[in-house]
Amino acid sequence: MAKKFQFRLDVVRDMRKRARDEAARMVAGKVTEVAAVQRRVEAFSRQLRDVVETGRTDREEKRLEIAALKTQQYYGKWLHDRITESSATLVHTEAELSEERGKLTQATAKLKAIEKLRERRWQRHTLLVRREEQGITDEVAGRMSHAARNIEEGASG
Repeated sequence: MAKKFQFRLDVVRDMRKRARDEAARMVAGKVTEVAAVQRRVEAFSRQLRDVVETGRTDREEKRLEIAALKTQQYYGKWLHDRITESSATLVHTEAELSEERGKLTQATAKLKAIEKLRERRWQRHTLLVRREEQGITDEVAGRMSHAARNIEEGASG
């Protein structure tokens, strides 16, 4: 009877799967984080455009109030600073995302290597089982042939 297939590195394979899954979760988290920062930059940019447009409209209509103008300028500066900060955060987060993607690529490659090794070992096991079964089949056929000859010799003699 052929031995049951055992891959001694199943524990390593499972660890690599978990590492790959964790790397994939980290990438997904960073992708979400990048999207949130991008939305924040876009929202601040939209607000800044609105402030600039409001100031332009007020100047065209000659509705200039010093207090309102100062408030628009301060708010515009504050928005510009938030855009700058958020853009820096975005660059940093995208760099982290790139790093996490690299880790995911490495983890996937390591898992793929062990999966390939497992597949080769499975094929080798299958081949050995087939050879063993063929040997048993050949032995049974030989014994049956020998028994048939003995029966023929006994019948003719």
